[in-house]
Amino acid sequence: MPALLSVIGWKGTSDQEQGLLRIGISLTFLIYLAFDWPDTEVAQDLLRASLVFIGSFLSFSVLFFISTLIWPAPWVSRRVASIIIDISALSYGLYLTGPTGAPWYGVYLWVILGNGFRYGEKYIYLSAATSLVGFGTVMLVTPYWEGHRALGLGLAATLLVIPAYSALLIRRLNEAKQQADKANRAKSDFLSRMSHEIRTPLNGILGMTELLRTHQLESQDREYVETIYASGKTLAHQIDDILDLSKIESGQLNLEKVDFDLFALINTTLRIFEAQAAEKNIGLQETINPDTPFMLHGDPHKLRQIIINLIGNAMKFTEKGFVSLRVHPREERDGTVVLRFEVTDTGTGIAGGSLAMIFEPFAQADNSVSRKHGGTGLGTTICKHLVSLMGGEIGVQSTPEVGTTFWFDLPFRVVDLPELDDSSAWTHDCKVICLRQDAYGDAELLDNLNGWKMPSTVVYSVQDCRRQIDEMQEAGKAFDALVVDGVAYSQELDALLGEYSGDAVSGVLPVVLLGGDQYPPEISHSAHDHFFVLTRPLERRALFNVLHACYSRHSTEDDVIHIASRQHAFEDNGQRLRVLIGDDNATNRIVLYRMLEQLGHQCVAVDGGEAVLMSLEESDYDVVIVDKNMPDMGGLDVFSAYSMAHGESSSAVPFVILTADATQESRDACTSAGIQHFLTKPVSLSRLQEVLYEVMQDERLGHLNEEPEEEQGIDVGDLPVIDVDEFEKLELLGGGDDQFMRDIITNFESDASRDLRALESAVASQDLIVFRDSAHALKGAAMYLGLQQLAWLSAQAQNMTEQDFLENGIDQLVVLRRATDGALEALRKRVNSPRKTG
Repeated sequence: MPALLSVIGWKGTSDQEQGLLRIGISLTFLIYLAFDWPDTEVAQDLLRASLVFIGSFLSFSVLFFISTLIWPAPWVSRRVASIIIDISALSYGLYLTGPTGAPWYGVYLWVILGNGFRYGEKYIYLSAATSLVGFGTVMLVTPYWEGHRALGLGLAATLLVIPAYSALLIRRLNEAKQQADKANRAKSDFLSRMSHEIRTPLNGILGMTELLRTHQLESQDREYVETIYASGKTLAHQIDDILDLSKIESGQLNLEKVDFDLFALINTTLRIFEAQAAEKNIGLQETINPDTPFMLHGDPHKLRQIIINLIGNAMKFTEKGFVSLRVHPREERDGTVVLRFEVTDTGTGIAGGSLAMIFEPFAQADNSVSRKHGGTGLGTTICKHLVSLMGGEIGVQSTPEVGTTFWFDLPFRVVDLPELDDSSAWTHDCKVICLRQDAYGDAELLDNLNGWKMPSTVVYSVQDCRRQIDEMQEAGKAFDALVVDGVAYSQELDALLGEYSGDAVSGVLPVVLLGGDQYPPEISHSAHDHFFVLTRPLERRALFNVLHACYSRHSTEDDVIHIASRQHAFEDNGQRLRVLIGDDNATNRIVLYRMLEQLGHQCVAVDGGEAVLMSLEESDYDVVIVDKNMPDMGGLDVFSAYSMAHGESSSAVPFVILTADATQESRDACTSAGIQHFLTKPVSLSRLQEVLYEVMQDERLGHLNEEPEEEQGIDVGDLPVIDVDEFEKLELLGGGDDQFMRDIITNFESDASRDLRALESAVASQDLIVFRDSAHALKGAAMYLGLQQLAWLSAQAQNMTEQDFLENGIDQLVVLRRATDGALEALRKRVNSPRKTG
């Protein structure tokens, strides 16, 4: 039905809705008169005339409705004409039908109030005046109303009083709306300013911390730095959450839809609370059911926010015992899984009378709670709103002085994973030590590990197992999982498992027990909380999920860029950029300067917008990074002044806007001004490098798309499938490691597949915006690998006009699929081809 309405031009405007109502009322009037057939011939003739008249009005209504479909924009003249015709037709109908049509007097009020509430106060006065003239005429010339003059005068007065009072209500409603809009704008401005004031110093904290992460650090020092970084990132997300709270209240909060790794999200989130758990000497536990899929499609930031709020509450009210997070699937069908998350604590609990209000804003279970533990009482309220927005449910169970369990169910789409016979990028890096009874047992486990190309060490005694683990630790490395396969239970085995136990999520060696039914139930409790028990016969998907959960315990908030190797790559290949930084905040200038320096670029940092313009006149730069809000001249003003001086010159320097305002309105303002690249504080090294790469690739692609005067255009067949120079730079980044390049290609294949699915969906729904966004994403992935043909074709798709999209969208999708397949084939040949050594 929505597709049909879209085809006929339905946009749901007020004029279209009013036209549809007019048709409905005309039909109802026609049916009403047809079923009230009179006995006398005179009355029948009069009724026939009435039916002809209403039929004519129905024809007009249909034509009027068609006009709103063809020209949906509001026309004042069309609205005025429709009011006059509606009331004139009604008045003539009342004149013709006499007592039969009397009940339809109420249509006057429908026309008056309908137009008033739809179009505003002036239309209510116009409709009322027209109705009074029409009904007054009916009273003067119609025998029925002449005989009921007192009733007619009362009804005429109604046409004055009700519209006048309604107009007053409309005026007050508009005034209240204007005040609310003004207050909402003031709140938005306040949140924007507050976001800016907090993000600016946070940019310094996170920026310098990320630079520390690129250095060689001792294990404990790295743990401290990672915790600071993860906590800082969480604070940045909490700032976003403050903005989200405002959007929740106004119903404007949008969900993000991306592919994400659930296990990595859980582990990086729990790591935030490790220090707090250690300080309070309580356990921090995690249990993930082996049947839980880990690659999901949904909003990871909102999920993380819910988990952080609930675990933060649990930590606050737990003085002894533990806090645990359990995850298991409740239902899975048609590519969608409903996951149950449970956050349990052994804290003070909640009295029954307080459970009913626990999700209310600013509610605390006890007045002493806020004095002892702090907090505003908004955490659970936000969780309830977010869970509801994501299509789930949330609840709580609690026993005073025993503990509390908050649970929530959320649906996610399961991302299609490669076949289990194929290896994935993470499997090459997941180091497993297998403790087996002997070399002659079931080889199913080892066959799976070898098939997934997972590095594994096999031992046959507890002593050898301990020695291998210790040697790995002495080398500064660690196994990701200990798999116990068919080893008989003994005190020695129990001692081994307990030796590497611990409560910190990142400080333990996860254990997978195969054939867990042969061990006593208490073994998992005597060791540590990071236990997975799989029964035989072994289910391959469960084993795959469990090993990924073990591997994910070492996940970081995002991948750390190995800056040292990349710096040499930039220098050796002439890719050092000359970057101009413009910011009025000294901390921001220092952080950006150091980051760019680490990335191998040359930098000049100046204070303020005017200094940026002066520097651009004095020297040449490859890129300008300028703050959006500066006292003397903001970034957009700097870009505007620079653009006026240089126009569309090919020598114009590309701009990147830096801002602490993360709202969509700020991003839209930059796009409208002509700036396509955007950095939000706090800036990460990975995001900074990604944006710089996008800028330079856009410049290169722009030159490719420029048509020389003597040529009509570029034949995509003249472009190389792979830009060898660009690809060799990537190979240098990997230090000659073939596996690094294979991982890059695997990730590209996954991203390209996702983008092509989005393009296909956009073509099916005729959504040009999604089509362009998906083509842009595919272009970015192609440019990163130097895939010139695919990048050029993606750029063509991104720039398609609406008419071209409707006519040729399917053909363009087919071309992009073929180009992607060709690019993947060329990449694999490149990586698998023998290398020349010098």
